[in-house]
Amino acid sequence: MRTGLSIGLHIRETLLGSTDFRQRAGERIHSFPAEQGVDVPYVTYAMARLAPEYTKDGWDGDTVIVTVETVASDSSQCVELAEVVREVLEETPATYSDWQVSDCELLGAMGGYSLDLGLSVISMEFAFNVK
Repeated sequence: MRTGLSIGLHIRETLLGSTDFRQRAGERIHSFPAEQGVDVPYVTYAMARLAPEYTKDGWDGDTVIVTVETVASDSSQCVELAEVVREVLEETPATYSDWQVSDCELLGAMGGYSLDLGLSVISMEFAFNVK
C-alpha cells in the first residue's frame, strides 16, 4: 500500500501524461532542487508537509501539501507553464493499483524573478488528498 509519501510519483506521471505540459517542458520534471544547468523551462516539486488522518480502524488517508515551481527564461513562458501545471494537477484524480489521489486544490501561489537562477519562477502550493 502506498500513502501520501508517494505523491511525487503521481505528480510526475500526471504531468508527463499531458500533451500540453510536454509541449512546453518536455520531460523536465525534477524533485526540488533541480541540478544546476538543467535546460529551461522546467518544473520542480517538493513535499512541504503531510497530515495523516486516522480513524478507530487505522489510517484513512493523508492530506499532502506540495510546493510545485515552474521555472522559465521569461515571465510569460513561466506563467503559461504554471497555468498548464495547475490545470493538469487540479483536474486529474487518479486511481492506482494500491492507492488513489482523489483531488488536488491550489492553496496559493507567488511569482517573481530569481536572482540566484537568473530565471522567472512561479511557486504554487497544492493540497492533495491521498487514500
